[in-house]
Amino acid sequence: MVQKKKWINPTKAITLLAVLLLGACTTMHCPPLSSDQQALLQNQPASTPEPEKAEHYYQLSMQCLSDETNPQNFNTSINWLQLSAVLGDANAQYKLANAYIKGIGVPVNAQLAFSWMLQSAQQGNVFAQASLSYMYANGIGITPDQEMASYWQQQAQAN
Repeated sequence: MVQKKKWINPTKAITLLAVLLLGACTTMHCPPLSSDQQALLQNQPASTPEPEKAEHYYQLSMQCLSDETNPQNFNTSINWLQLSAVLGDANAQYKLANAYIKGIGVPVNAQLAFSWMLQSAQQGNVFAQASLSYMYANGIGITPDQEMASYWQQQAQAN
């Protein structure tokens, strides 16, 4: 009796190949922080703003976050986000503030959330300005201050 060769189903083969390739791409697109970058995070906020690096690190954070196939990428994404915020990226500061408000990837910390939100708002991020108004009005991370809440609401509306 002649045995037939068993071939893998083409759909399964393509799926397997895609998983293997995406796994390799994931590693390349979501690199860990270097020891120098980790040291910079430990010494925050003493660093000088570096907009080009900050934007690059923000993009790395978003790439890592968009890949849900590797749970470790979420932690790496938070690290890139923190580094970008330290280097002065307003979008990273805003997202990091929200992470601290909600406890996503970091412990809940209203004071840190307020600090990052303020830095982002001062750079003209309209979402941060509106959020800061809310934080002042409701005493989130700061003593309630209706005058400051009004000021930041006006800033947001002007933008």
